[in-house]
Amino acid sequence: MYLRVLAFSFAFLFISVYNSFAEATITLPKKILTRGTIDTLSIYFSNDQANINSLKLTLQFNAYILDIKKVLGSDAFIITEPLPKFSLNLDTLEKAKLTIESSNLNIGNSRAILCQLLVEGLVYRDSVDTIRIVNLEVDGSPAQFVSNGGEIIAQGPSVIPIKSTYISIASPLPTSNSLWFYFGLSKTSYLEFTIFNFIGEKVYSSSRTPDLFKVLGNNSQYPVDGKFEDGDYKLTIELPPDFPSGAYFLQLNAFSIGTFSSKFLVVK
Repeated sequence: MYLRVLAFSFAFLFISVYNSFAEATITLPKKILTRGTIDTLSIYFSNDQANINSLKLTLQFNAYILDIKKVLGSDAFIITEPLPKFSLNLDTLEKAKLTIESSNLNIGNSRAILCQLLVEGLVYRDSVDTIRIVNLEVDGSPAQFVSNGGEIIAQGPSVIPIKSTYISIASPLPTSNSLWFYFGLSKTSYLEFTIFNFIGEKVYSSSRTPDLFKVLGNNSQYPVDGKFEDGDYKLTIELPPDFPSGAYFLQLNAFSIGTFSSKFLVVK
């Protein structure tokens, strides 16, 4: 009998905590972005209880279409600190995750801006995405919520041309230790990747330091000295710890097609 009462008590406590925020509503109004232009997305939050000490919110988005650069707070928002803690999980770009955490909160009983996202529209094969709320924690416990909106439309020419040879802009910008590019080939070719500094001096190349360069495509990794068929690929570069700050550019030499380049910035 004692164990039943104890188990019931714990269950009742968990349900009470979980359900105390059942009326939480999170809204992301529909937003139209212009590719290559920095803009902000507002996240609205409302609930029936103002006594909240900490909040953790996780969103899912398509990183091919949207580049989230920062999370912004303000004295006028629910999250009052200027730059709240956040983390990005880009293991699966189509289902990337952003997690926002803060204990600097000013929550009332009415709908208000929780925080803003500093973003850039990238445009890929599909220029429409829906940001989804996948998890909400309040004071360290899961909380129920209702989410509304989240539709993102990125307009403008694709940053990644399709069915042509190209190399995309680098991401992230700036970087400190690693970065990635997308590139595509219009026909089969051997490749060489070379990093130059701002005065045109060769710094690294895939022919001399292949371990720095990794090429992915169709869920497989390709040797950088092999022959690449036509299609789209992702190139990741892990910079050495002593790689100095500065402006650089990456050159893609597709021997059967031509040379292409993209600039990037390293800040330590």
